[in-house]
Amino acid sequence: FSVLSGNLVPEFLKQLNEQLPNEELHLYATPVMLEETIALDPSILSPAHQISGFAGWYADAPNSENQIFCTEIRDFSGRMANSISALGWDTSKIIASLLNLAEGNPGRLSAIQETAVPEIQGAKGSLILDKDTHHFRGDAFRFHYTVQTGVELQEQITAIESESTWREMITQEITGITSGWRNTYLCS
Repeated sequence: FSVLSGNLVPEFLKQLNEQLPNEELHLYATPVMLEETIALDPSILSPAHQISGFAGWYADAPNSENQIFCTEIRDFSGRMANSISALGWDTSKIIASLLNLAEGNPGRLSAIQETAVPEIQGAKGSLILDKDTHHFRGDAFRFHYTVQTGVELQEQITAIESESTWREMITQEITGITSGWRNTYLCS
């Protein structure tokens, strides 16, 4: 299991490759580490190592909004889209949808009923507002990566399919000292 991201990812994988080059390892990575690993030079990872994990977005997702998003980011900035820019894009889609419901008047936002918020199509797929928690649920993608096969999409779980898991998570009683924050893990 690894929770690394940023500059630590290549260093971690380099040291892992040096220390255990032939050891069959299967790492479970956070969404950010998974995305950053896939972008690295494959020589940094041993052929004996595998990395798997879930992500809330990937560049080749076939939904039309993601294709528009990736093209707009590339054409406007000259950069490739990533999960952080997808988060910003989808946030703007949510805000635009809410302002549309408020008929362009931000002062009317508090009067919007949760049940009136439609399913929103974003770069990450379908975004569904949970009326009980005011969290948006989206699609999730499970990936597997090796040097030999590259990136393989193994499973897509839609926002609708995740409903029962979501209900189970939000009804768990949180005990002890806590902020009450429920990290949805795929929030970025």
